[in-house]
Amino acid sequence: MKINFVHAQRDLNKITTQWCRTCKTDKPTSAFYRCHRTKCMDCKREEKRLKLRNTVKTCTSCTKEKNERMPASIKEIQLKAMPVISKENRWHLHKGTVTLFIVGPGEFAMHKCSEPVYRGRIGTDDERAIAKIAIKMLNDNIQNNLDAGPEVIQEALIKAKAQHQTT
Repeated sequence: MKINFVHAQRDLNKITTQWCRTCKTDKPTSAFYRCHRTKCMDCKREEKRLKLRNTVKTCTSCTKEKNERMPASIKEIQLKAMPVISKENRWHLHKGTVTLFIVGPGEFAMHKCSEPVYRGRIGTDDERAIAKIAIKMLNDNIQNNLDAGPEVIQEALIKAKAQHQTT
């Protein structure tokens, strides 16, 4: 049997209601997206909202699952956007999956401070000692600078390496 696409389109335009499989109600076709004819717009929005609200993320360093939820209000979004800086040790050493990093309070304050290691302990004793000296310098000198980036960390690492070699 041949399908006449002109007649099929004409008959499709005559349809005024559609059955939503999720909420099990008849709704007008305007309540459906053209590409999703089995779920109405309300059900698709609710599905997306629940999906975003209950996301589970896994930390790459500690492999623990972290449940994140969507903020309930604009005030929560604004509070999350404000940087929270603790009074103690704003700069710290972070162990990544294959390298060590010095991480600071700013948005771009992250720089690797060891060579990649794929087996065993990440970072040699010398790399760890140099990183600790650099972190102390950064905490003492520029702890409140949120604009500090990788260049500042690199300079601190160079000074710390020179200081470590003299001791």
